[in-house]
Amino acid sequence: MWGVAPVKKSGSNVLLSDPCGSEAVPLEVSLASQRRGLGTAFPSIGIWLGGRSVADGLERSRTDGCGLLCGRRGGVDTGFVTYLAHTVNKPLYGWLRRNRSDQRLQDALDVALLEAVTEDREVPAHLLPWAGADPHRKVPSGRELGDPEAWEDPEMLSSSAEQAILYGRHQLFHVLRVETMPDLEAQMARAVDTSTLEKLVALKPPDDWSEIILNFIREFCFRYGGSSWKAQDALRFVEASGGRLTTISPDQLRYVRSQLLDVPADDFKWLLNWLKKPANCEPAIFSELTRTGAIREKMKALTDGTRYLSPSRKMSRANERSRRATERKEEGRGVSVTAKGGTRSARGRVRSAREVGIRARGGPSSV
Repeated sequence: MWGVAPVKKSGSNVLLSDPCGSEAVPLEVSLASQRRGLGTAFPSIGIWLGGRSVADGLERSRTDGCGLLCGRRGGVDTGFVTYLAHTVNKPLYGWLRRNRSDQRLQDALDVALLEAVTEDREVPAHLLPWAGADPHRKVPSGRELGDPEAWEDPEMLSSSAEQAILYGRHQLFHVLRVETMPDLEAQMARAVDTSTLEKLVALKPPDDWSEIILNFIREFCFRYGGSSWKAQDALRFVEASGGRLTTISPDQLRYVRSQLLDVPADDFKWLLNWLKKPANCEPAIFSELTRTGAIREKMKALTDGTRYLSPSRKMSRANERSRRATERKEEGRGVSVTAKGGTRSARGRVRSAREVGIRARGGPSSV
């Protein structure tokens, strides 16, 4: 939908074709309206340009332009990345496309695309790949650029295509070339909701649905931030698509089993009913999930309609009883001190026997 038409040249003038189909206009004219905003965002650029336009300045001094936009110390300027993630400055994108052989510019494009996808900036997210941003390259986020280890730690890196799956930006899947991701099936486990999962499955049906199913089972288990209705909707889609839980690691099994104890009663019943269907879950996995005494105790309590307290709830109550006992003990210590020769005021201040005696004799009141 969005895009930048190829740059044309007419004599000594560089022309930019309007993507809406109107007549090409000189780059100089098109960029003039952007100069003020760019100069405001980057005061050093305004000083460096002097009386020149942005186009003239950047084209005549590519080295200086890269230094001003990206930082002269070899890093990527966070301010420039933020500007790229929000602007629709098409002439600037064109200049970046022609000069991105400079690694600093390529880094800026790739990080800006990640930011645009995260913040759901649809127009920049379409323009940046045209300018040369790589949607499959793993990069740090803009706020992590200042960390010297940001590019080295795999935990701090993600690609724009991965971010689109995580945030459900499926309207950007085509421009980010999600369908050509080398690990597309693995990324399906990060789908944020059913609509995103449906788009991904349409691109490439998974050979193994297990990680996808486990991802949405965790939605039931998150005490804060999870959404059981979203998980139920996704698992219904998995069932309709023939998906089945066939593999689970021992660590995952222990984690899911422990978290199920805190799942609310209605969600717990729904999930177990879904999992006990052989078409949805390998019977051996279901048996292993429900074999422990704690899980069976919860199942029996819900079946019999008796009260059930989860381990975390029991711990919370025990902590509350311990806190109250400690408070009573502290209050008892205060009374015993008073008994040795003082009294406690209404505000809890202990007066010594001497203070009480002075006041009883009509002397100055205690403070």
